[in-house]
Amino acid sequence: MMDSPQLIKKCIFYLSIFPQGSSIRRKHLVRRWIAEGYSKGTNSNSLEEEAEKLIDRLINLWIMLPEQTITVSGAMRMTSCQVNSFFLEYIISRSGQDEEKTFLPLEVTVLEGSRFTTEHIGQHLAIGRSWDRAEFVYSSLDLSQLRSLTVFGKWKPFFISDKMRVLRVLDLQDVSGVTSSDLGRMFRLQTLDVRGTSVKKLPASIIKLRKLQYIRAGAKTPWPVKPPQPSSAARSWQQDLKEAKRFLSKLCRLGHHLAVPRGVGSLTALHTLAVVNASAPRGKAILKELRKLTELHELGVAGINRHNIRHLHLWDPSPIWNPYHCI
Repeated sequence: MMDSPQLIKKCIFYLSIFPQGSSIRRKHLVRRWIAEGYSKGTNSNSLEEEAEKLIDRLINLWIMLPEQTITVSGAMRMTSCQVNSFFLEYIISRSGQDEEKTFLPLEVTVLEGSRFTTEHIGQHLAIGRSWDRAEFVYSSLDLSQLRSLTVFGKWKPFFISDKMRVLRVLDLQDVSGVTSSDLGRMFRLQTLDVRGTSVKKLPASIIKLRKLQYIRAGAKTPWPVKPPQPSSAARSWQQDLKEAKRFLSKLCRLGHHLAVPRGVGSLTALHTLAVVNASAPRGKAILKELRKLTELHELGVAGINRHNIRHLHLWDPSPIWNPYHCI
């Protein structure tokens, strides 16, 4: 798959969704490409591994530039990146060419400024921060083939339309104005990212999205609490432990967490779910339902205590209890 020039070309044009200078999280892009079907698992590699290879290929071509890196097992690993501004300008200039549409039927439309457009909307639509949010313009667009909707800046309820019959990805990260009631109108999705928004509760209708693989919500938190300092000779290990617990307690209370509805255990295709609020009403029942999500790769839980930890026995038969558990 990795030797396919057509696939690499599709991935390159896909990057025009993101504004110049914007930070793109590696995992975020991996999840999008899996939902879009760009990544095909093999006998030796998973969907995630194949998507990671695509990103590495674009980095090696200098189309994507590393922004933040971490050290994993002695090797540097990129966690976020930006699109090379030179290539981005070229991608945008070529995306409207007739020959590109003929040989590469990947259509990305970006709404910016006050431009009025009635052009056909293809597979991907990005709404920029500067677009004037004209409802009469939006309602005139053909959204029947839309596979992904990415919004930057302010949210408007009319962005969700009944015309969206094949929508797979809804990316609202850091969007202002989105509410839980807006989520109730969404269907047939595989990826839902509403981090940095005011959404604190998923609607009951979310359980109808049986193909949903990825749910991320909650505030994006900087580092406003001071981590524990290294131990000194004058301080005992008990004091170190007490300070570490206090620190974790503060960290896990930062931002808001997600209340999930009854029946969340029926979303058996979920690979990622975060961050679930175990201290919300029916928290114990929700933790029991999480046992049904056998495909989970990542699970974020806040509000774990000695009274509800026993309900979170997923795979490890003897989990270690931590009163400030925050995955």
